[in-house]
Amino acid sequence: MTIWQEKNRRIKIANFLGKLLDILMKRYERKSFGIDYSLYTFQERVGDDLRRNLITVWTPSFNNTDTLDTYFAGINIQETKYPVEVLIIDDASNVAYFEQLKKSAAKCRFHVKLLRLHQNHHKKSEKHLLASQYVDGDYVAFCDPSDFWTCPLKLELQLDHIGKSASSWSVTKAEQCNLSNKQK
Repeated sequence: MTIWQEKNRRIKIANFLGKLLDILMKRYERKSFGIDYSLYTFQERVGDDLRRNLITVWTPSFNNTDTLDTYFAGINIQETKYPVEVLIIDDASNVAYFEQLKKSAAKCRFHVKLLRLHQNHHKKSEKHLLASQYVDGDYVAFCDPSDFWTCPLKLELQLDHIGKSASSWSVTKAEQCNLSNKQK
């Protein structure tokens, strides 16, 4: 096979994978609170019969290339009896990062809703109001993309604690650990 033939073969494969991603992903163009944005959805939506005690993992995002894999690894290891959806609000990241984000979202084992703002809104509250319209969960777990969850039962334990304590919220703290797993 010549170099030219190999290059054409790779282009065909890339085009096929792009079309496959488009089939798995649904995209909607919208405007709300004066913000132009696109909504992408991946995986099947949680059915109404499974919606009870739904947990929405809410994540802001902006060019977090270095932490994207560990973020999704922490989400994907969650073992819980509760249904989970992931809501990511991308604040107009660069194209390369956003393409990587879409590919990672398509591989997530949970339903993902990805809001891509067309312009960066920095710390403006309108983007949070916009994102709150897409929270379907009875509970919201915040996870910054630079953080990652290492405990597979994190969501399960937190929601069980809320249920047992009759509390309406729960907070966890992060601890920095060395390689021998001792607290610093």
